[in-house]
Amino acid sequence: MMKKIILNMMCCVFFGGTAMAGVDLVKDGKTDYVIAVDGKAEPAEKNAALELSEFLQQITGVRFKIVNELQASKSIVVGKAFAESKGVAASLPQLGDDGFVIKTVDGNLIITGAGPRGTLYGAYAFLGKYLGCRWYSWDCSMIPSRKDISLPDINDLEIPRFKYREVFNKEGEDADFCARNMLNGQLGHRSTKSTLLAKHGWGMCNYGTDVLSLVNPKVYQKKHPEYFGGGQLQFMNEQARKIATLSVDDILSTKPKRACIFGIAHMDIGSFYNGGADGEFNKAGGSSGAALMDFTREIAEKLAKDYPDVVFTGEAYLWSRKPCSNVKFPPNMGVCFAPIESDFSLPFSAPANKNIVEELDGWCKITDHVRVWTYITNFGHYVQPHPNLYAMCEDIKLLAARPQVDQVFCQGAYHSLGGEFAALRAWVLARLMWNPALKADDLIREFADGYYGPGAPMVMKYIEILHKSMEDNHSKLACKTAPTEPYLNAKMLIEADALFQEAEKACVGKPEYLKHVQIARIPVDYIMLLNQANLRKQAEDAKLTWPEDKGRYARFAQYADIAKLTSVGESSGSLAVMLEALKVERKIAAPPRECEGLARNEWVEVQDISFKLCGANIVPDSKASDGGAAMMKGNSATWGIQASLQNIIPEGDGQWDLYAVGRIDKGNGAADATAFNLGVYPPFADTMKVKVGEVEDGEYHTFKLSKSPYVYDAGKAFWAAPPNSDAIKAFYIDRVFAVRRK
Repeated sequence: MMKKIILNMMCCVFFGGTAMAGVDLVKDGKTDYVIAVDGKAEPAEKNAALELSEFLQQITGVRFKIVNELQASKSIVVGKAFAESKGVAASLPQLGDDGFVIKTVDGNLIITGAGPRGTLYGAYAFLGKYLGCRWYSWDCSMIPSRKDISLPDINDLEIPRFKYREVFNKEGEDADFCARNMLNGQLGHRSTKSTLLAKHGWGMCNYGTDVLSLVNPKVYQKKHPEYFGGGQLQFMNEQARKIATLSVDDILSTKPKRACIFGIAHMDIGSFYNGGADGEFNKAGGSSGAALMDFTREIAEKLAKDYPDVVFTGEAYLWSRKPCSNVKFPPNMGVCFAPIESDFSLPFSAPANKNIVEELDGWCKITDHVRVWTYITNFGHYVQPHPNLYAMCEDIKLLAARPQVDQVFCQGAYHSLGGEFAALRAWVLARLMWNPALKADDLIREFADGYYGPGAPMVMKYIEILHKSMEDNHSKLACKTAPTEPYLNAKMLIEADALFQEAEKACVGKPEYLKHVQIARIPVDYIMLLNQANLRKQAEDAKLTWPEDKGRYARFAQYADIAKLTSVGESSGSLAVMLEALKVERKIAAPPRECEGLARNEWVEVQDISFKLCGANIVPDSKASDGGAAMMKGNSATWGIQASLQNIIPEGDGQWDLYAVGRIDKGNGAADATAFNLGVYPPFADTMKVKVGEVEDGEYHTFKLSKSPYVYDAGKAFWAAPPNSDAIKAFYIDRVFAVRRK
């Protein structure tokens, strides 16, 4: 654990407090104080006492004894029972589960919440505000050293702005880190060892499931196909609703009876059933999600009596994001609003995201229980530079201005440690979700100073030039933006590379700071390796000197190991797979034959480095246009090679014909056997089968995907899949390109 005196303490908004003389906890390295907690206290209250004792000893070298008796004075009084005995009102309704009071009374220091979790948070707030402790990440704490602790008169009361607060990335997963930074959410996907336990005051209770788990196709599809449609349920089907309600009841009946949120999610695909009664109801409600919301409403109403403390949420995501006008939400129903189509380089308040705010405000008129699920990483490339640090902070402030938004869930790189600025995001967002009035600039700079030490000025300069590059070369920052976007250009990366070289030199002899700087450098090395040929050409054209660093690959691998990076994307395979991909020697690709003679704005291409890989590998291929291709073995049916249409076709720029370039290593298949499948989804029907006879020469061939044109669509994706047979040994996709339709 690192120890450092923090001179500039973070300013928090508290009620009360004066500069008058208060309590001398430690004087000349000695104390007369004990920590008093009721012997019958809840585990979180006892943990608050233990944590106070531990950190006070780290700060001063003095041991604070924990006692279970209440003394007249000279006590740090922890927890509701003893606090109320001292005349401090702890049962204030506004405190909720997480709020707390810190108060000096008659020579005592009182720390309490209305509940156990609030008491624990009060202990951490005291250590942070008055003593300068910081818990920047799961493995980095800054604990000051001092011989004396003299406190002013204190009369603080603090309540978080949001009832539910979660940063869902791997750096934000550790239970102790969450408790110390007052993050109370644990929606799912967490390992057992990271679960918030009784000693943390538990987390805010969350359960949930998806619609096909409630009405399982394996059980009902054959006999009752009318329950299903579009990869979802037919939500207006009464029998499907009855089965779903019983399934939710079965789930909740096994859980402790306490206040919680139960989320009902549709399947994470861009299709839904819009025929029959569903289509009519959706049309009447002005939203393709109306039938889903009415489905959720019926479950909430039917289970309200048996589960009076449960709030059921419907999912406003993808096709169901727009508010509906024909569903009256009961008091026990809310919505989970997930604006995944946002431009994340800009705050929600920007004109480009106008529809997001309009939809959010629409939901706020319908229900008082709005959870906002937002996104803070690139899910295709966890370590790709993602310039939205300031936008994500502005979004928290915008959400805080809407009282109906009582829950915030920020999804980041949850598969692996080592995501781009993941520790910074977790710590800064934790601060803002508690108190949105804090200034983002101050928080980011404080984190940089504490986490990167002497390297902080260079890291802050890198953050500045990265965000400036996005501003100057603006294209939409999606949650799966390609690594070839204009903001990731040679000029910016050359400057970033030099800054990190300087930052590393500044941290020599300071191993913890150096480690953090090295982890922060991973994204720059990643892009410079992944897109090396094009970036080198950019530098030559701009008469810039490209840094030919022969050690870059080895450094990336070393730093990835230091960061404990195991996955480079949500579905992109292991680090080992990506390390092999980064070895591929790239060249500048010539235009496809179909694009020869066309102006550069008349065609676009996406190379394999921008594909989403689900079981596919990037391999060297001398026949490929740039020296590499995505490859899959023939004995699989997985849609292992994908590319979102938002990364292929320019937004708002007309109609385009779409092409894929593929080849095979021939297997045992006859000429009429399927070699591989291509398509755009949704819908399922937009599919073509390529026969072995069309590609048996082993050379690349170009395939036009449809007679109909395509347009920009964040909800659709190109996909390619092998035949799941021995007809081929392997197939390869070199690139996908689109040509503007005249």
